[in-house]
Amino acid sequence: EYWEDLDTARIDATSVAEVLKNKYGFEILKVLIDANERDIISSLNSINNQLLPYDNLLIYYAGHGYLDETDRGYWLPVDANTPSSLDTSAWISVDDISNILTRLTPKHILVVADSCYSGSLVLQRGSETVNQADFNHYKQLLEKKTRRALTSGALQPVLDGGGEGHSVFANSLLRTLSLNNEIIDATNLFNKINREVSSIADQTPLYNVVPRTGDEGGDFIFVPQN
Repeated sequence: EYWEDLDTARIDATSVAEVLKNKYGFEILKVLIDANERDIISSLNSINNQLLPYDNLLIYYAGHGYLDETDRGYWLPVDANTPSSLDTSAWISVDDISNILTRLTPKHILVVADSCYSGSLVLQRGSETVNQADFNHYKQLLEKKTRRALTSGALQPVLDGGGEGHSVFANSLLRTLSLNNEIIDATNLFNKINREVSSIADQTPLYNVVPRTGDEGGDFIFVPQN
């Protein structure tokens, strides 16, 4: 309501939901379009009423982001005021997101955030058949609690567009997931997206643990259904 319109956020969110549902068998709990702060927080807090501990949860955010003078990042819902108003009551901070992730029941959670300064959410650290070695690898990852985020950039603005009707990041994510026909973990998904996005845009995707959320070193696994 108070920021310039984004060209691709709506279509990016709905397209990601479609590929996750149709290619990987995800159940889409809710796609929030032009959501306000109350809708977003309420939706996230209600997840424990819908999912069990061994469910996998992917949260996708496309929208405005902001980094304040203390380097704290924010998601900006549709009712978020501009900084000049001095009213940040509708801003959703990375601390808010981290606190919610800590309380959620599902063992494996991945946040995919396509917004400016989205890297503030994470720490910066340095075939169709699965063989036995791969099986053991994925089994170990699934046994460990996962709280990770894949972001479209670091502490920087990111492109809203430039990706065939999508953002550059969303276009790479959608194409990689759509063309993939093997079990893939989010680490390898990130490696594919990172090379592509950083080669054509002045932004650097990140993938890492969301701090202080209880991550145990697991990873998020995508299993194509067709």
